[in-house]
Amino acid sequence: SMLQCAQGAEVPLVSINFTAKDMQVDWDKVNRVAPLVEQALGSKRQEVLVVTTARRLEKFYAHLVRWDVTRSNSAINAQSLVKLFRLSQVVLEARTMEHSDQDAELVREVTRLKDELQVLTHADDEREREFVSLRGKAQEKENEVEKLKTQLADAAAESAVAKES
Repeated sequence: SMLQCAQGAEVPLVSINFTAKDMQVDWDKVNRVAPLVEQALGSKRQEVLVVTTARRLEKFYAHLVRWDVTRSNSAINAQSLVKLFRLSQVVLEARTMEHSDQDAELVREVTRLKDELQVLTHADDEREREFVSLRGKAQEKENEVEKLKTQLADAAAESAVAKES
């Protein structure tokens, strides 16, 4: 279906659906990252290296949204489900951190652009004042030229009168 925007153009509506759960859980991947997940959620959760490394687990998001636990061929135990859940927690937090970083970058960019605009506006104001000053000086010079023309015309007239007498 289409949506009419303010300018009158029709824009297609984007349909947002949930992702198909069409893949088996890759338990080997889950088990490989489990130690890092435990560090990220445990006592090392504030260590920069652990946080930085664990944030890379955000790439698992594409798998998590497609994995279907019910398609698993092997018997699923509670420990495996806990690992999968904890991986999901880290991935969600990593995505939130990524979005927060992007938001902060956008705020910094907007602030930089506002500062730049303020500098440009100030420069424009200074150029405007300089232009007004130069226009005033040009007017003064024009007045002086007109005054000199009048004086020359008067002097020429006096000279012509003097020659006649």
